[in-house]
Amino acid sequence: MIINRKLSVNYFYLLAFIFIMCGCDMKKKLVNQVFEIYGEKNVLDDMIINMEVYANSEKYPGFSTWKVVTILYKGNRFQFPENNDDIVSYVIHYTYRQQVGMFKMDAEIPKNARGGHDVNMLYILREGDHVYLKYYSRRSDVARNNPLATTDATLPQEEYFKKYSSVIYEDHPQHLKKIFDLYIPKLQSYQLYPYEKLNMDYYKKLSLEEKKKIAMPEQYLRKMNLPKDELNILLEISKNR
Repeated sequence: MIINRKLSVNYFYLLAFIFIMCGCDMKKKLVNQVFEIYGEKNVLDDMIINMEVYANSEKYPGFSTWKVVTILYKGNRFQFPENNDDIVSYVIHYTYRQQVGMFKMDAEIPKNARGGHDVNMLYILREGDHVYLKYYSRRSDVARNNPLATTDATLPQEEYFKKYSSVIYEDHPQHLKKIFDLYIPKLQSYQLYPYEKLNMDYYKKLSLEEKKKIAMPEQYLRKMNLPKDELNILLEISKNR
């Protein structure tokens, strides 16, 4: 599908001026800038943006924690002021009516790619029956229309599942629930990365002494069908971490 991407120039540069002026008062101390969303109101009213946030686990080094938060729900914006160094990556799910799209982003790239990072800004653009996003990591890039990344356009759900089949682990209804449901950020908490997405064969083959050296979460241990004596020893170690 070829999409002719023409911007409404006056509208875009008016918003660019507002972004830059507003940026003068933004707090520069944030490690992870709050996500800002801009676009035409009638488009945003038909959109949902849910974001998977992946972070390092402090208790279990080497393992990820994650949660899903909503930053746009049918025109209503939600702030996600997560101010820490532990965030590793984001997976942004964006919908327009019943169409869906996905955008993955390493959290370190905006901080290092262009020598500055003072905003996480998503600018929504509609072309025909589809929308796509432009992502800016610096306010100074907005006026130059120089985004750090531009996403693919939304797709009908059947095409979406074909395109992203290699990275979708849930069944389709469960995945769509993650995309379309409302997850108010302040009500969400981090959980350990789902065991079902991991290949733990290497751990099972280790000797007991080698296993003891790895901080393994309890819920992972209980799903491994380990010998009972070995499991009890490892569970005790996990509880005392």
